[in-house]
Amino acid sequence: MDTDYSAWSTVELVAAYEAEAIAAGPADAAAGGAAATCEAIFDEIERRGPEWVGALKRLLRSPSEPVRLWAATHLLPDLWAQDALQRIEDGGGPLSAAAAKSLRDFRAGRPRRPAPSTGHELEAMVEVYSFAERLLVVTRSRSTTSGWRIDGSVALPRAATDPELGAAVAGAAAQSRGGAPDPGLDEALPADAALLALAGVTSWDPIYRRGSLVSVGRMGDHWSLTAMRRPRRGKRFDWFAGATDEIDSPGDEDLGRAVRAGLARSEAAHLK
Repeated sequence: MDTDYSAWSTVELVAAYEAEAIAAGPADAAAGGAAATCEAIFDEIERRGPEWVGALKRLLRSPSEPVRLWAATHLLPDLWAQDALQRIEDGGGPLSAAAAKSLRDFRAGRPRRPAPSTGHELEAMVEVYSFAERLLVVTRSRSTTSGWRIDGSVALPRAATDPELGAAVAGAAAQSRGGAPDPGLDEALPADAALLALAGVTSWDPIYRRGSLVSVGRMGDHWSLTAMRRPRRGKRFDWFAGATDEIDSPGDEDLGRAVRAGLARSEAAHLK
């Protein structure tokens, strides 16, 4: 008999979802062995509204790869869900092929199921790097098929005032756009090269080794700022617990101050 989840609390549903994916194990998860229960639980969470779907986002940081695979696939097109799937694919483990298929189907417009709204889709994305006495403010735009691409960058001195930094971040967010054409190498490589030239380097490696990063997202008048930790392995900055701050309708000074605080948390995380 199918379980009736309607009387369960959302906390109980998320815990049951996590436990089912863990119990399935990597092989069963790749083959869809946890599908019936995970899908039924997700259906109930989604029925309660987008704010409750967002409760699954904590599972993107689960130490269990099957849990991350299931949660990320359900949370598409969320940016962090795409990143979690890409990490699973890049890891080359038992679920690499399953993650690759989820991403491939999503980018081709063939989601495994209608993609839910988490209520937190980004309208604009900006990255701020602190590196070699510079603050690098990078606009990212959502491409039609491959996530967020570099779409312009500016450099400020590290000693820039909070209002100057906030104005640069707000300006970069205003230039961020959705539905940007997917860049080919002829377009993507110059965008990266221009950013690296502003940093005074010829590759990303020095930035990965010595830089700090805050990822800034804007949703209407709501801003989220996530401090990122230098890569411990691989080629991506990573998030960590307690890394995100949120702010509503900030002025330039408040936004700049929040970004600078995030950069300080990013730097502190590297020292732990």
